[in-house]
Amino acid sequence: MSHGDFPNTTWDTIRNAAAGRTTAATDFVTRYEPAVVRYARARRLDAQDAEDIAQEVFLRMFNDRVLERADRACGRFRCLLLSVTRHVLGHHFRRKGALKRGGGARALELDDAFLASIDAADVRDPEFDREWLRTILARALRRLKDENPAYHEVLHAFLVEERSHRAIASALGKTEAVVRNGISRGKAKLREFLRDEVQAYASSRTELEDELAYLSELLASRPGP
Repeated sequence: MSHGDFPNTTWDTIRNAAAGRTTAATDFVTRYEPAVVRYARARRLDAQDAEDIAQEVFLRMFNDRVLERADRACGRFRCLLLSVTRHVLGHHFRRKGALKRGGGARALELDDAFLASIDAADVRDPEFDREWLRTILARALRRLKDENPAYHEVLHAFLVEERSHRAIASALGKTEAVVRNGISRGKAKLREFLRDEVQAYASSRTELEDELAYLSELLASRPGP
C-alpha cells in the first residue's frame, strides 16, 4: 500500500505490537477491544467467552501478521477487523459443534486466501459497525469531557441519554437556548475528535473521508430524543 505522508497510527501500532512491543499491543487492544466484545456478546456468548473471542482476534492480528499481509492488498482496517472477528467466531462455533459430536475441529488459520477474500470488498455489518461507532464515540466523548466538561455534560445527555432539550435544560437549570448552543458547539468539537479517532486507523485520505461519511450516517440514524 502506498501511504505517502498520511499518518497511519493504528497500522504502525500493530506492526510495533507484532514486533514484541507490549505497550503498543496494550494500547491497540484497549482502543478496539470493546467493539469486538460487544459484537461477540450479541452472538449469545457469555462474558468470558466473548472476552476469549476478543483475545483470540487480537492474537491473530498480531501473531499471524494479518495487517502486514493485508496491507499489500489495501484492506480497510474496520472491515479487516470485522472479518477476522467473524472468522474467529465461526471457528468457535464449529469447534463447539464438533466437540458435541465427539470429534475435533480444524485449527484456526488466517491464510492468504482468507485475506484476499476480504480485501476485494468493503465488508460491512450494521451491528458490528454500530458497536464500532459506539466505541470511538465513547473515546471522543471522554476527550470532550477532559477538555470541555460543560459541552460534554449537555451533549452526553442529548446523544447518550437521549434526553430532550427541555429535559436537559430543566435538569441543569439552564435555558433551552443555552442547551442548544452547548450541544451545537459540543457537536463541532466532537466531530473534530471523531475525525482524529478515524484518522488513527485510516490508511489513506480517501479511507478517512469514506469512513467519516459512513459513520456520520450511522450516527444520524440513531434514535433521537
